Amino acid sequence: KNLTDAQNTLEAKIIANVDTYLALNMPRAYRPPVMPKQAIQSLYQIATKENNLVSVELIKQLGVYPPGSLVKLTNDEVAVVVKRNPTNRLAPLVASVFKTGQGLYDVPIIRDTGLKKYTILYSVGENKN
Repeated sequence: KNLTDAQNTLEAKIIANVDTYLALNMPRAYRPPVMPKQAIQSLYQIATKENNLVSVELIKQLGVYPPGSLVKLTNDEVAVVVKRNPTNRLAPLVASVFKTGQGLYDVPIIRDTGLKKYTILYSVGENKN
């Protein structure tokens, strides 16, 4: 049975949005997994079309680069997003794990992507065009 928007509880809406996000991140027989940033963009498109405030809030909480995302930095490092930045969704805290020409680091190095020398260029695996 399909419920109207008013009949769905807030909890059900939250679970549905999280489920959509996670489903996008999982591989399917017909497609590879979607990168976290692309999944956020898909949620945003849905939220805009449906005026879905729950999706908008989920996007705010996850940030543009959700924790677990692999990103390339301006200093040529590859890093894993470890913590979102509540005041700047474009500048999360990351742990650098690899640098071109040097290889893997023995221990990840925490970087503040709000600093110009550690700015995120793109999500690893996304189309950079």
